[in-house]
Amino acid sequence: MPTKESFLKQAVILCDTREQKNQHILSAFDTIGVKYERKKLDFGDYSFRVGEKSFELVCAVERKASIDELWRNVTHDRKRFEKEIDAMSAVSHTATMIIENCPDSSFLKNYRIDDRTMLMQGRKVSEIGKQIYATLQAWSCPNRYGLNVHYLSSNQGTAPFLLNHFYYYYHNYESLTKPLKAAG
Repeated sequence: MPTKESFLKQAVILCDTREQKNQHILSAFDTIGVKYERKKLDFGDYSFRVGEKSFELVCAVERKASIDELWRNVTHDRKRFEKEIDAMSAVSHTATMIIENCPDSSFLKNYRIDDRTMLMQGRKVSEIGKQIYATLQAWSCPNRYGLNVHYLSSNQGTAPFLLNHFYYYYHNYESLTKPLKAAG
C-alpha cells in the first residue's frame, strides 16, 4: 500500500480553473512540494490524479470559502449548484463539501448577519445559517445526495484536508484493486 509520503510525491492535485481566491491552498501545496494543475473539472473544485489515472469523476471536493458564499449558492444559484451536487453524487456515488471559516454545524446553524449588513446588502433574511443548515441536512441524506460536509475553522486547514482526503481515497482504491491486479 502506498505511504502518505509516496502518495504526495506521485499525486497531482487538480484544481478547477473556475476556482477563485485559493492562493492559500496553492501556496500550501508549494510549501509541501505537492504538484498541482489547473484544469476545468466537470464538478467540484478539487480532485487528483496519480500517474495517468485520474480520479476526477470519482473523488471531488467542493470548497466554500465562507457561509456567505454558500448562502448565495443555496439561494440565488441554487438550480446550478444543486445540479452540480447531484452530478457529483450520481457519478461518484459521493459528494464532499468543505466550508472554510465555519468551525462546526452549530456555528453554521446559529450564523446570522446583523441588521445593518442585511440592510446594506438588501437581504431579507438575517438567520441565514438556519436555512443553509436545513438545506445541507436534506442534501446529506443517503436518499438525496449523501453530501458529506466538513467544517474548517479557517482556510489554513483546507490544503491538509484535501491531501488527507485524497490520500485515503487512493489508499482504499489500491486496497480494493490489489487483489484484482494480482489475479489478472
